[in-house]
Amino acid sequence: MNLVHWRHYLSLEREFLEISQYIEICEENFHVHSVKFSHLLMASASEFETVGGMVRDKSGVNGTGINSILDTIDRIEGSFKATEIDIPLHQLKLKPLEGCAPQTPPSWWTSYNKVKHHRTTHFKEANLQNSLMSVCALLMILAKYYHLEKMEELQKSQIAISSALSNLKGSIDLFQLPNAWYHEW
Repeated sequence: MNLVHWRHYLSLEREFLEISQYIEICEENFHVHSVKFSHLLMASASEFETVGGMVRDKSGVNGTGINSILDTIDRIEGSFKATEIDIPLHQLKLKPLEGCAPQTPPSWWTSYNKVKHHRTTHFKEANLQNSLMSVCALLMILAKYYHLEKMEELQKSQIAISSALSNLKGSIDLFQLPNAWYHEW
């Protein structure tokens, strides 16, 4: 199993841990913006799009771009979009995909595009909140991608997501998927 996307996520996770030494990760600081948050938002949202496209392709959904990825997310079993990512060190819980649907991307995605294409007028959207949401969404889509990879590897049509997550090592657990994902899905 190729873990290049997981290693990219681990790099972003470590960057957030470093940032937390200077800016407290808390709701009061959600609107703090910086060049570093711009970098994190760009890197994580771009990786979300890449991995989301691979999940879309593995799921047999046609299309390109964010709307086809959101369509794929809509088709994922369970309450994937309502998944809450825990940030226990900072006592936060985030739902980065809540409320999204085809033609209705999450707000962090809209901000990513504004920062990417119109940074001079939308730089304030390169903030802690959007960066956090984007990295958390990346963690979720990575879990689904490696779940699908493991199913292909084992040639099974369904397996518990926990069997795929057991291969993903090296996280400092700054961001945590729901405990149930590690036991059964």
